[in-house]
Amino acid sequence: MSGEKLRNLQILLRELSNFLKVPDTSGFTPTSISGLKATSPFVGVQSVSPPSASPDGSASTSFYIDLPAGRAGYAARAEYTIQQ
Repeated sequence: MSGEKLRNLQILLRELSNFLKVPDTSGFTPTSISGLKATSPFVGVQSVSPPSASPDGSASTSFYIDLPAGRAGYAARAEYTIQQ
């Protein structure tokens, strides 16, 4: 085998060995999220009651929107009303 072919073969083998290296997984802990608690997707979701009809044929419904407490513990309360 000629010197150039031997060098090319050595380069190819070195590149393959770098490509085929197995990554270090010693710091990986498969149970690292085992302490998380399952939750419900409905936490914080309010159900909206169906519209109520009035004698004149209109319908309305309303629901409250939860807002976080503000400064010094003051909290606002927002209500959304729909009338047709």
